[in-house]
Amino acid sequence: HFTVYTILQPLVYTSYNMDATELSPLNTPYNKKVQYVAVVVITLAKLGDSVEIFLPSVITQKISCELDLSVENERILALSLYASLALSTIFSILLARSFGRRSTILVALHLSVIVSVICALVPNYITLLLSRIAIGFCIGINYTLLSIYMAEICTDKKILAFAITVTSVGYSFGGGWAGGLGYLLLEPLGWRWFLLVSSLPLFVPAIIAFHFYLPSTSNSSHTEDSSEKNDDISTSKTSMNIRIVKISMYILTRAIPY
Repeated sequence: HFTVYTILQPLVYTSYNMDATELSPLNTPYNKKVQYVAVVVITLAKLGDSVEIFLPSVITQKISCELDLSVENERILALSLYASLALSTIFSILLARSFGRRSTILVALHLSVIVSVICALVPNYITLLLSRIAIGFCIGINYTLLSIYMAEICTDKKILAFAITVTSVGYSFGGGWAGGLGYLLLEPLGWRWFLLVSSLPLFVPAIIAFHFYLPSTSNSSHTEDSSEKNDDISTSKTSMNIRIVKISMYILTRAIPY
């Protein structure tokens, strides 16, 4: 679902002839240094999200023993993140439209860190369930809006192709990261400390670099005195974003029976 979304996004922008001058707030392409920084930051953020997605498969047994979870509790805990993730993927476009894309991404990344810490400190099943729902919502926002942000800021076609490849591979690598760390650190540290050291080293550098080094794109800055042309571009891009979400969700739902 996310891979299809990431691939379709730049293709839709290209079909609407939205070149680098239309995507840049200064009407000039972003320099390559900024674009490569964006690739690294987005890869780290998506890798952190991917680790959070795969973590339940690594630590569920340990959590079940300590919190005395039933099989039904484990099932709900696993499904809650995915349900929240799917829901936030749909609403992320509306949030970005209301509050600005860059601001929404930064808030979601900060909340991912906060909720990750809460997950490591939970005293009972209900708190853990709510925490996983919250982090699933943040992951859906990150994945959707970071893909759009990447398509806007990577105005060089070669860098954009490289970014799509790296971020797509990064998602798959997240499973290996979570499994490898679980094999090495889960027994010595326990599942609570393991939650802290698994994704936070990825989220924190991404937040710092995103905050200090990456600018707002033309469609993420929230200004009231924009020209009519920019309003038309913003409206068409938003409608395309919603269409891509619908297409990718359709593909996902068609794949579920199989």
